[in-house]
Amino acid sequence: IYIYIYIYISMCFVKVISETLRLGNVVRFLHRKTLRDVRYKGYDIPCGWKVLPVISAVHLDPSLFDQPQHFNPWRWQNACGSSSTTTNNNFMPFGGGPRLCAGSELAKLEMAVFIHHLVLNYHWELADDMDDHAFAFPFVDFPKGLPIRVQHHMTTFI
Repeated sequence: IYIYIYIYISMCFVKVISETLRLGNVVRFLHRKTLRDVRYKGYDIPCGWKVLPVISAVHLDPSLFDQPQHFNPWRWQNACGSSSTTTNNNFMPFGGGPRLCAGSELAKLEMAVFIHHLVLNYHWELADDMDDHAFAFPFVDFPKGLPIRVQHHMTTFI
């Protein structure tokens, strides 16, 4: 399979990956260490102290994302056709700045390929007795485990 970057970028709905990472990122916080004394919002943080920015605090902030608890892939539609996954600096599932994860684009491409094959090759639905609601703090989880039924499509070519 050959995937050209311009084709991948033009696939607008792969931006669903951004929304999935915003709402259900497995990375909860980042480990950082101050390189010099810092004064931030009235607090003194001495050089060498560890700082743990909590990513979900940003991703679930209603002043940054409209209805942050709702899964809405359409919030990323303005980023369609852009090589950037996001339209703002408040989205950091892979960190940011000079310490941005070097494998972030590869990880997103792998997720897109996985979703592509899942959607094309399988029929999947919630289990019949499914009455489970996600909660997103401190991370996205389903009390009953979100049971699903998956069936492989029997593809026939004519």
